[in-house]
Amino acid sequence: MTVLPDYCLSVTCNVGTTGIVDMSQLIFSEKAGIYSALKDVQLFNQVRIELGALTWPNGADLDPVWLHEEIGKGGAWCVPG
Repeated sequence: MTVLPDYCLSVTCNVGTTGIVDMSQLIFSEKAGIYSALKDVQLFNQVRIELGALTWPNGADLDPVWLHEEIGKGGAWCVPG
């Protein structure tokens, strides 16, 4: 996984599926909840993989199954807000 500009991540799943995950729509949504803290680029950049999920120090995470399904559809996924 690589952090890209504009709240995006380049990911490669264990099975070889690769794609770009755009978190911006979720992060800036009025219903962002825990994800709103990721507006802080320094916090966003602290993303790591934990038990297969993308996770951040504030407790935000993305379901790896959902991520794999969505990037598998076309190589890019804009996480809805």
